[in-house]
Amino acid sequence: MNPTKLRSAAVVFTTALGFALAPPAGAEYEEYAMNGTFSVVSNGEWARMNDRYQDEPTVRSTWTVNTEARVGQPYGAIFATPFKRDSATGELLLSNGLPQNDPGHRRVLGNINPKWVGGWNNEIRFHGITASALLDFHRGGNIYSVTNMFGQYTGVLSSTIKGRQVDWNNPGLVVHGIDQKTGKENTVNVNAEDYYQSLFENGEAFLYDDSYVKLREVRVGFDLPSGFTRSLRASNVNVAFIGRNLWTHTKVPNIDPEFTYGTGNYQGAEFAALPTTRSLGFNVRITP
Repeated sequence: MNPTKLRSAAVVFTTALGFALAPPAGAEYEEYAMNGTFSVVSNGEWARMNDRYQDEPTVRSTWTVNTEARVGQPYGAIFATPFKRDSATGELLLSNGLPQNDPGHRRVLGNINPKWVGGWNNEIRFHGITASALLDFHRGGNIYSVTNMFGQYTGVLSSTIKGRQVDWNNPGLVVHGIDQKTGKENTVNVNAEDYYQSLFENGEAFLYDDSYVKLREVRVGFDLPSGFTRSLRASNVNVAFIGRNLWTHTKVPNIDPEFTYGTGNYQGAEFAALPTTRSLGFNVRITP
């Protein structure tokens, strides 16, 4: 391989907003308060290969999917095998009723980098009771899931029930697309096993929008009565119940969209990653 040079730059825009809701007339601030913070980070990344070097550096490869620093593309381009498609309509070009990979026309199908990430933290305090919640947002970027690829190939995912609700080959599937032989709309019925296995190692079939919203933390705490705290020779005792990673909204199926194998170049391709741990607990804070 010829030596390769990479020039890169990054632009980061950060916005943080906050507010405090004033208490009602006649109420002490310590009795009633509401605070909120919203922050957004938008990343613009640019990377260009030196024109006199023609090699495309692959920074990571997973099965047939590469994460690359590619000429004319932002760093983190996902380069993979697409479906064969009809040149006139753009619909799938089917052979014997099944989709086909098009390894001769591998191309950039996405990018690992999100358009923006953000967070919202809100806290309400009323008469010694404090409740707070933290939401995390991740908008855009792509993820390739090897877990879903193997899950569909082996038929262990619930999504593979379609086409075999009655028996392994009944009722079957008629895939929407163009028949390669006739040039007309496909009418061939195929069994579910053949269909899901035909998607194996296809870059389009298991590439997802990595957007998600997570309820990162919920905390509810309350101060114990002063009579009890004095018996402990303390000025304050606070008991709080805490839950972390309680809820996720995403269109990525079957896996946690927030996965990582490290902080290096191994990004954008998931394979049997464990989900983020959900936890429940409590905390006791004693102030002397």
